[in-house]
Order: sequence, then C-alpha cells, then structure tokens
Amino acid sequence: MTITTTWLIFPLLVIGLASFIPVLFFRRTSSPLRMAWLMALFPALAFGILIRLCGQVLQDSPLILQIDWLPSLDLSLSLYLDSLSSLFALLVSGIGTLVVIYTGYYFQKDNTSWRFLTYLLLLMTSMLGVVIAGDVITLFIFWEGTSITSFLLVGYKNKDEEARKGAFKALFITGGGGIALLAGLIWIANIAGGSDFATILASGPALRSSPYYAAFLSVIAL
Repeated sequence: MTITTTWLIFPLLVIGLASFIPVLFFRRTSSPLRMAWLMALFPALAFGILIRLCGQVLQDSPLILQIDWLPSLDLSLSLYLDSLSSLFALLVSGIGTLVVIYTGYYFQKDNTSWRFLTYLLLLMTSMLGVVIAGDVITLFIFWEGTSITSFLLVGYKNKDEEARKGAFKALFITGGGGIALLAGLIWIANIAGGSDFATILASGPALRSSPYYAAFLSVIAL
C-alpha cells in the first residue's frame, strides 16, 4: 500500500466526517448561510485531493486501495480510481460543493437546515463511494448508503404526507435495485474468478462468452 493509494480514502473521510459537524455544532445556529459556506469547504477539499489523484492516474495507471475484510472468504473492501471514475468523482465533489452553498441560500430562514446538510453530505459520501468502489461488496455498501440518504432527503419535510410517500417510494426503488445489482455482480464475480473490478474488467472475453451473459446483464440493469 503506497502513500499515493492511501490518499484514495481521504475524499471519503473528509466529506463523511464533515457530515457530523452540523449535528454537533450548528443545531442552534442563527446563520444557515454562513454554516453552508463553511461546510462547502469540505467537499471542495475533497475535490482538490481528487484533482491531485487524477493527475497521478493520467500519468500512470489506475490507483487501487485494498483492505482485507474476510480473508478466509477472499473478500475485501477496496477503492479503484481510473480516468472514468475520476471524472464522476470530480462531478460528485465539485457539483456537491455548489449544492451545499445553494442549500445555505435556500434555507436562510430555516434553523433546521443543519439536518438537511447532514443528509446531503452523507449522500455525497455514498455517491462518491459508489463511483470509486473497487469491488462488488464496497459498491453494494455505498449503493445502499445512497438509498438510505435519499430516503432521508426526500422525506426531509416529514410532516408532509406527499414527502413521506415519495421517500418510501425512493427507498423501495433504490433498495430493491441494490439487491438486484448485488446479485448480478456476484454472478459476474463468480464467472470472472474475483470480486474486485480490476479482475472483472480483465475478464471481458470470459464474461461475453458465458451463456448467462444476457441474464446477468439484465439483473444488473434492474
């Protein structure tokens, strides 16, 4: 594990840990706008880290950070950054910074905006985890994270019946889709001989020649 690859986890840590700051320090704030500008510094910092990592990816090869989880079952949690995932990671953190700032203006007269910002930063962390996940288990964990945080954001105005219905609908769709996604990815991993995306991406010919090719693609598309 080189110094470069360990930096892969820092964008997730920066935004993920920042999501607890509104809960701990801004629950009684009288300035939602000032809070939003302060919180926007964290996804902006993650964006800067990703810019640096992207330069390394373009000059060299994909960056992979792997943490053994259940070695006896050959399962690990890993992050994978190549040119495509770099693009989406920059979109998540860059646009996320702007959304956090906009939240401050939108909720200027709402002293409960700290709760919305917490959910928003957790969603951003989950989305970032999805795009830089390096194996099927990591992808599933962060995907379900987006399901839960989407539920919380859609149902933010919990006294509104329409908001509650929309939140449960979002949870049902994304949660059910996540289970189908996991089933399809495990199917692919079994054929490829490994659950990490580096192995799966290198097993294109074996996957395309499988008689179940259309079946597992259909399951993932659900």
